[in-house]
Amino acid sequence: MAGKSFVLKITMKHFRPPNWRKILVRDSITLHDLHHIIQALYGFDDEHLHAFNVAGVRFSGPNIWGSEDLEDEDETKITLRKIFGVFCTKIIYTYDFGDDWIFDIVCQKVSDEVPAVGNHSLLKCKGPDAVEDCGGPWGLMELYDIKEHYDEATEEQKEWLGWAFPDEFDAEGNRLDENGNPILTKKKNTKQKK
Repeated sequence: MAGKSFVLKITMKHFRPPNWRKILVRDSITLHDLHHIIQALYGFDDEHLHAFNVAGVRFSGPNIWGSEDLEDEDETKITLRKIFGVFCTKIIYTYDFGDDWIFDIVCQKVSDEVPAVGNHSLLKCKGPDAVEDCGGPWGLMELYDIKEHYDEATEEQKEWLGWAFPDEFDAEGNRLDENGNPILTKKKNTKQKK
């Protein structure tokens, strides 16, 4: 299977509506490479621990804590060719064990086509990027609900939008136009001085 690729569908669990990315990826990359691809595909900042579950075996990145208690396998030493060619057709990726971003990764097919540049290419996608430290998929759904019902949101909720979507809202939660200027400002105190 040298020189082949896999078509993978990466689906965010616990998020509605469905949120997924379909990619073409070289079969020679490691789980460590796949970790970095997922980080880029979903807009993560790689600020938290992560792990892969492959047929009941846990793989993770370099042991940054120096602990000998970690029994995870080294994700830098196993390729997708070995995983999808031998072990299984589905693996699970978890990022940020507090927020619990969990993704199902399914190998949909083996392909003779290879990415034109680098080790992967995005074929299709559905759903928004993730937002770091928002409470996982549940917090992300809440942020989108607040965004959709902006006029009903509290001032605190509007401030969350500024933190989560800095290209669309300022720090106070005011919507921004294409030039970054506030469109909607907070109501000012309308009491008249006597």
